[in-house]
Amino acid sequence: MIDADEDSGGGELPNRALHIVGLDKNVKLSFLFPACTGRNMAEVLRAMDALLTAARRRVARPANWRPGERVVIPPAVSDEDAKKRFPQGFETAELASNKCYFRFTKVN
Repeated sequence: MIDADEDSGGGELPNRALHIVGLDKNVKLSFLFPACTGRNMAEVLRAMDALLTAARRRVARPANWRPGERVVIPPAVSDEDAKKRFPQGFETAELASNKCYFRFTKVN
């Protein structure tokens, strides 16, 4: 992939693209790094770890998540199912309308 916006006087420069493919053979995540931008392997590893946790535990990781922090239980998981899957419990953040907005739990 050629970066049309980058030309250091010596011609076109290549972009770096990274695609993470799941076991179902679908692209789960894509990174595109312009030629002038270094890659952040720590972010790539964090994203891969988040994808694995999501697939195994059916949870979502918030931005800037770090190991040991709370994860989000997706809305598609009912409270009953969440209570079974997360016996250690979960916290609920509510809106002013008293409707459930986010449910958080910890996973190992």
